[in-house]
Amino acid sequence: MSDIPIGGGGAGNTFGKGFVYVMEDTKRNQAKIGCSRDPENREKQLQRGRPDTTLVGYTKANEMNRAETAAQHAVEKHLGMEKVERNATDWYHLPKGVTSEDVYDRARRAVYDHNRKN
Repeated sequence: MSDIPIGGGGAGNTFGKGFVYVMEDTKRNQAKIGCSRDPENREKQLQRGRPDTTLVGYTKANEMNRAETAAQHAVEKHLGMEKVERNATDWYHLPKGVTSEDVYDRARRAVYDHNRKN
């Protein structure tokens, strides 16, 4: 589920235009909100250490690093999500009753709002 086709590099440099994505690790019941120029390649990278990780969706971001932060704050505020490790990860516990699709929807809206303002 994506807003526009893939293009660009890998995870590396997270400044400038790119994508904000949501991944899900079904084994750990966790979701990751991150940014990359190539979310599908990033999924493959993450699967090396977490084979149960799948890409839920991604959306275009004008400033992917800042849009990622906006998306993370939105899921924390509106869905009550908490990071697996404070200040050390983009992985979040999925609260009971919250799906990875809920996370993607909230993140996508936050990125859209961020893009409109910047």
